[in-house]
Amino acid sequence: MRPIQLKNESIFKTLRSISDTIYEDNILNELISESKEDRSELIDATIHPVSDDYFHCAMNDFSVETFGFPRDAYMSSINASKTASDSIKRHKRKLQRVLGGQSSALTALYPHDGYIGWHHNGNAPGYNILFSYSLDGKGCFKFYDYETKEIKVLQDEPGWNVKVGYYPNENTEPENVYWHTAETKNPRLSVAFIVDDRNIWKSMINDITNGEYDKEYIEAQGPKKKD
Repeated sequence: MRPIQLKNESIFKTLRSISDTIYEDNILNELISESKEDRSELIDATIHPVSDDYFHCAMNDFSVETFGFPRDAYMSSINASKTASDSIKRHKRKLQRVLGGQSSALTALYPHDGYIGWHHNGNAPGYNILFSYSLDGKGCFKFYDYETKEIKVLQDEPGWNVKVGYYPNENTEPENVYWHTAETKNPRLSVAFIVDDRNIWKSMINDITNGEYDKEYIEAQGPKKKD
């Protein structure tokens, strides 16, 4: 995943409408109250799901299929929320329209000390666009870098952040699945899109950035070619 710059005014205004509604209309406290911590007990409960130890255990001690989706998380799904207002849903539909009709795979609010544990989405492969909102930048996204064999951290900036990348298929590229996790000190909003069509994905990135993005990186994304 790599950050891109949000330069499209229409998309920015739509995203701001979503964050303003959640953070200023007293919905925030309701969503926080709906948040719950789910622990699978697959890994020792004393090991935090965002920690390096948890990652190494998940990667080395289990089959790759086990952690396609997150096994441990502390968040509230806005998709399934009972208190998410019609205005949030309306703003989400508008965002989908300005992004070319794509539907979001996940819309979630992470409460204070919220997180989504290490996983790789190899069971739902595709090109992705991840929007996240932080009031104060006290959240982050972590991923495993196969080249350096290090865990890298992308720190949030206050306001809306955008990242793009590709989730390899766990069946065809088990050695390349994209391990990642996220955590936050204060409430953090996340809206994720997974896109099957590469050209649609590139068009969405072009719209978001007004054409100003790292084309070499984007062109390198996708299934690895076999030798």
